[in-house]
Amino acid sequence: MEIGFSSLRSILALTGTEDKCLTGNYMFKNKLILLMMFLMASTAYGRKLMKCELARELLWLGLSRTAIPDWVCLIEAESHMQTDLVTGPLSDGSSNLGLFQINSKIWCGVKEPGGDCNVKCSQLVTRGIKKSVNCAEIIFEKMGGFSYWAGWRQNCEVKQLPNLDKCFDKMPWKTTTIPNPFKKIIFPPNLSEVLS
Repeated sequence: MEIGFSSLRSILALTGTEDKCLTGNYMFKNKLILLMMFLMASTAYGRKLMKCELARELLWLGLSRTAIPDWVCLIEAESHMQTDLVTGPLSDGSSNLGLFQINSKIWCGVKEPGGDCNVKCSQLVTRGIKKSVNCAEIIFEKMGGFSYWAGWRQNCEVKQLPNLDKCFDKMPWKTTTIPNPFKKIIFPPNLSEVLS
């Protein structure tokens, strides 16, 4: 989300504070400009996810609810839930990228989509996690499950997985996956009976 100065001026005008904020108060203008620069810059980089936020996004992206504790544990072990983490260069010149610490030599292309995931490496270290999740699912299928990741073997395989039930308590649906918001959904006339 980028906020331009004219957008901010419009917001201030609507609230009746434009004259107070944008004229005569030089210190406020400087602080306002710094805040706008911070907001624009912060949208270009990764983000640190919280457990429930991550669990809900994974469900939203179609991962099975029963497997989400394993995925969250894996992501916590590999990247501390930081979407833009880059580890490397490693001894072979590659790097591990993003939430799942996906290796750049095998799974992605540096300048164009490539690797076994057919994705650009830069797409694995963004705020959005869809490309990373899709690639992790490919790795999961090709490499035989969670045991491909050392972080999962060391921190999750034989240990207590995080209890994420509270993350889904207030969700209005009762399925194991979240419906795609871009798909046209036709609700049955007896929806209340179906959900109860």
